[in-house]
Amino acid sequence: MRRAVATACRLAHQCKHVASIPQLACTIAVVTGPRGLELGHEAALARTWALRQAGRAFSSTIDVAKEVDAVNELFAAARDEIEIAQEDAETVYFNDSVQEARRAVEACLGRWEALLAALPEAERARVVRSMGLKMSQLQAEYDEVSKLHLED
Repeated sequence: MRRAVATACRLAHQCKHVASIPQLACTIAVVTGPRGLELGHEAALARTWALRQAGRAFSSTIDVAKEVDAVNELFAAARDEIEIAQEDAETVYFNDSVQEARRAVEACLGRWEALLAALPEAERARVVRSMGLKMSQLQAEYDEVSKLHLED
């Protein structure tokens, strides 16, 4: 258990020094790395504790407007990739276009979910009201393109 507590403390310390939500996820993955696998259940508990501690500090210092702008940029890029895939529906480039669209959509939705996870409940509700429909629309548009992909 002592190793798990040490891991949790190290994670919490690392998480306080990250600049963005994706960097937080990368830091946790790197710090827990192979040692996390060796510790098993204790590492999972340590990781959960560290994320909660970091989330408390992170949500108070997160620049919501900056993160929303980043999500909006990823949203625009994903929409562009979906449009390209739709235009390529009858061409030999379609498979590659759908894969690029999938990557762009996953990047956008991943950043969106990470943003929501880092926010306190009141702020999360406000952000979901302002952008949640856009994210649902993005997923629906990608689902339509991926159906075309499966039909070929």
